[in-house]
Amino acid sequence: MSRFGRKASAGAVVTALAVLASCGGSSTGPKAADLSGNWKWSANVTNSTVATSCVISGGFAISQTGSNFTAQASTFGEHCTSPEGPANAIFSGFFSGSGQISGETTTYSFAGCSFTGTATGTPVNRVTGTARCSNVEGPNYPFDGTFVISR
Repeated sequence: MSRFGRKASAGAVVTALAVLASCGGSSTGPKAADLSGNWKWSANVTNSTVATSCVISGGFAISQTGSNFTAQASTFGEHCTSPEGPANAIFSGFFSGSGQISGETTTYSFAGCSFTGTATGTPVNRVTGTARCSNVEGPNYPFDGTFVISR
């Protein structure tokens, strides 16, 4: 298993899956975009203290009610590079999480990771943003990076 770890990877996956934003609005405030459906995602996270970087990717499905959503994934892959060498992993199981949409921004937290993203497209077909995972190698070794979600 890579230094990134299964629990943190699952958390990163679900957070990445759930970090989606909305667009549009009305006189009563922003209207949440319909994010329901299948998405592909990729996240790149790094920690210079432990000289480790990881690329995590996979697919997921979103179910949405209003400004709240849930994301579910069953398989994702991870490739990490560290001074100990490269490590690859495929994770299978059931990973889920939830988040909220406000305007064009969505925030989501799961398993020690926080993601913030901004949506683009009409209808929304891409979300990009930042990620911070504090439980990857312990609280003193946060991994920071970026993610992209598209359909």
